[in-house]
Amino acid sequence: MDIGLLIRDALGGSPHPGAAELPALSLEDGPSWTYAELNAYANRCANALLGLGIRPGDRVGALLYNSLEYVGFYFGAARIGAVVVRLNWRLAPAELRFAIGDAECSALVVHDALAAELPDEVTAGVEHLVELTYEDVEPRSEPPHA
Repeated sequence: MDIGLLIRDALGGSPHPGAAELPALSLEDGPSWTYAELNAYANRCANALLGLGIRPGDRVGALLYNSLEYVGFYFGAARIGAVVVRLNWRLAPAELRFAIGDAECSALVVHDALAAELPDEVTAGVEHLVELTYEDVEPRSEPPHA
């Protein structure tokens, strides 16, 4: 079993009626998602990555704040077998550029709040740059089809 299937299995294999509506993630004093919402967001991220041509084994850089979207993206990428390269948003541009190049990321997913401040040198050579917000992910919530 891979991590991308954990949520789906929790939804489908739960002995508890209504498990899909139980809280899956929450931020302290902030928003929360149910298992159904997390699963739908992960599916949308997986389908968006597939739409970019990302395939199993491809590396996708993640320059994201700690958030519900980060977790949903991580599960979505894992669901299609992509490798998530977690990047620290506090790194200097030269350090980010090195990490992205060294990992040979074919795509870079960036929180929209970080994208505005991201110098062009960081994204040079990256085939796909995706700004991530909850609302911006393509609204296909069905399971991804490789």
